[in-house]
Amino acid sequence: MRLLILLVYSIVLFGCEPRSSEIQSIYCTNDFYDGSYINNNIARGQTFFGEGSLQFMSYYDNQGRVVIIRRHLDTGQVDKSILDAGIPASKNHPASLSNPHNFISGGLDARGYIHLIFGAHNSRAQHYVSGTPFNPYSWREIGEWMDRISHNVTYPYLVKAPNKDLWLFYRDGRSGYGSTFIVRGLSDSSNSINPQILIDGHKKEINKTTLRHQHEFPNVRIDPYYENSQYLFSPVVSPDGCIHLAWTWRLSDFSIDQDNPWQKKGFQGVTNRDIVYARSCDNGDTWTNSSGRGYHLPLTRLGEREDSHPEIIDTIDVGSSFYNHYGSAIDSANHVHYIYHNLDDMNRTQIWHLFNNGRSWIKNKVSTYEKNIPWNRLQVSGLVGTALSRPEILIDLLDNSAIVFTRSDIYGNRLEIYRSTPPYKNWTREIVETGSLGGWEPQIDKRLFLEQGQIELLMNTVRDNNSYQLFDVRLTISQQNILDSFYNGHAQDYPDYTILSPVLQFYLDKDDVRYRENQGCISRFILRKK
Repeated sequence: MRLLILLVYSIVLFGCEPRSSEIQSIYCTNDFYDGSYINNNIARGQTFFGEGSLQFMSYYDNQGRVVIIRRHLDTGQVDKSILDAGIPASKNHPASLSNPHNFISGGLDARGYIHLIFGAHNSRAQHYVSGTPFNPYSWREIGEWMDRISHNVTYPYLVKAPNKDLWLFYRDGRSGYGSTFIVRGLSDSSNSINPQILIDGHKKEINKTTLRHQHEFPNVRIDPYYENSQYLFSPVVSPDGCIHLAWTWRLSDFSIDQDNPWQKKGFQGVTNRDIVYARSCDNGDTWTNSSGRGYHLPLTRLGEREDSHPEIIDTIDVGSSFYNHYGSAIDSANHVHYIYHNLDDMNRTQIWHLFNNGRSWIKNKVSTYEKNIPWNRLQVSGLVGTALSRPEILIDLLDNSAIVFTRSDIYGNRLEIYRSTPPYKNWTREIVETGSLGGWEPQIDKRLFLEQGQIELLMNTVRDNNSYQLFDVRLTISQQNILDSFYNGHAQDYPDYTILSPVLQFYLDKDDVRYRENQGCISRFILRKK
C-alpha cells in the first residue's frame, strides 16, 4: 500500500507571529493514492468546494475508488464516503491512476446537489450526482448526455457562476485539435445538460461538427479557422458578477501527421503560445475583452474578422518554458491575476505574475531561480517536467497582497511560498519545511479563503518517478536529425511544433520525506508574518 499523505494546510493570516511557518495536524487518513499526481493535478480546478460551514473534497484511493470527504468546519466533524465507482488501478488500463488526466472535478449546483466528473482523457467521463443535496452517501450516474452528443471529455472544470449556477468547461477532442465546450447550469437531470461550443479548434472536421451540433443546439459557436486546442487557466468569478477566462493556444496535433517520424509518440506542449483573455458579465450570453469591447462570436485564433480574435494579454513564443493549466485569482477591485512559467532574459525558467490594474496588463517576475530548471533530459525549452510544480495564487481582498504556492527540485521539492503587495514588483520567498513533496502540485480551497480568511491546501508526497515519461531515451536517426535542427536554430522548419526529448524525472530524496508511509493529515499551517 502506497504512502497516503493528505494534508490540508490552514494558513492563518493573523495571530501570534512565528519565526517560520508552522504545521499543526488536525485529521489524518491513510487511503490517499500518491503513485502519480492525479489527485494533485492543478487542472482539477475545484478539488475543494462547499457552501456555508460544509467543505467537500474528493480523491482516489489506492484501489482507484472515488472517496468524498465532507468536513463540518464549525464542529470539525469529518464524514467519509466511498463512491461505488472509480477507475482501475492498473497502469495498463487507458483510464488508470497513473494517468493524471483522469482527475476528479467536483462542485455544488444551485440546489446543493454534489457533482463529480472524473476518469476521462479524450474519452467518455463518469458524471455522478448525489441523490439529495449535500449528501455524499447516495449517488447516481447521469453521463448519458455525453452519449447523446457523442462527446469525449478532457479537463473538466466545474465553476460556481455569478448567478450561483454550476458551470462546466471541458474539451472535446485531442491535444492540438480540440474544442472548448461550456454547460451553463448543471442540474441533477442529464436531459437538461446542453453543451455549447465556446471555442473550436477543429479544422478538418468543421463541416461534420457544424452538422452534428447545429440542429440540436442552435446557439453552437463554431471556430472555422485552423487546428488548435485551448488550455484554460482556472476560470474565476469576480465579486461584480463577471466570469474571467484565460487560455493558451496549443497547435498542430502532430500525432496525426503520418510523415512525422515520432508519429503517436509526440508531445506538443511546446507549441503552447500566448495568453488570451475573455470575460462575461451576463452569465455567458456575451463575451468581451478586458476593456469591455464586445467580441464577435465565435472566437478564433486567426481569421478575417479582427473582432473575433481574443485579446492577447501576454505574447509568448513557442518553446518558452510555458506549459498550461495555471492558477488565477481576483482582487478587491475585480481585477484578475494569473501566475505561470516563462523564460527570463537569461533563458532560465521563472515564475511570472500577470495582472490587470484597470488600465493595462502588467507582468512581473516572481521567482529568482539562479540556475535553469532541467525541464527534460536534453534541455529542450518548453516541455514540462515534474521537476517544477505549476504555481497557484491567492489574493487577500483586505489588502490585495498576493501569495504564490509551488515547489521545485532546486529547493528539494519543499513547499515554496512567494509573497508580495501591490504593485507586485518585489517578492519574498520562504521555503517551508515539509520535507520532499515529490511531484506535488498545489490544490487550494479558494472559497474558504475568500469567505473566512483561511487557506487550506491539499498536500501529499507524490512518489511516481515516471509520471511524464513519454519517450524512450534512445532516439532514432530521424528523431535525432529533427532535434539537431532545433538546436541549430531551425525550429521554423516546423512552424507549429518542435520535436522534444524525454522528460526529466523529479528527484525524491527518500531520506527527506517527512510523512511516514500510510500517514496522511489535515493540518493547519500558520503563515509567518512579514
